[in-house]
Amino acid sequence: MLKKRQEDQKRDDVDISDVLLDIARSARDHSRVPMQWDSTANAGFTAGTPWMRVNDDYTEWNVDKQSSDPESPLSFYKRALAVRKAYPAFVRRLTLLWCFPLHGLRFMATSKMSPSAIRPSLRS
Repeated sequence: MLKKRQEDQKRDDVDISDVLLDIARSARDHSRVPMQWDSTANAGFTAGTPWMRVNDDYTEWNVDKQSSDPESPLSFYKRALAVRKAYPAFVRRLTLLWCFPLHGLRFMATSKMSPSAIRPSLRS
């Protein structure tokens, strides 16, 4: 990309800030953070230096704290994944429309299926 611009503009000092901006917008690191395992240094993610800053709330929001709380987001997603595994219809035939852990989930069927295929509960 750089060489092509240099050739096109016939100079070495070309501006590629638009390319760098596009790369920054599409980078996956904007949606990823080191896993917050516990409340120790670096959230238990590494004894070294993480490549990204650990979120400031790691002492409150971490796997260790959520593992013992049946109402935590971690527990909710564990139940949701168990339902997905138990009912194959959730894998390719349903599209999640709305998700609110206290009130349930709403799905749209994307192919014909029996009503019994879509009646699981996420309540434990």
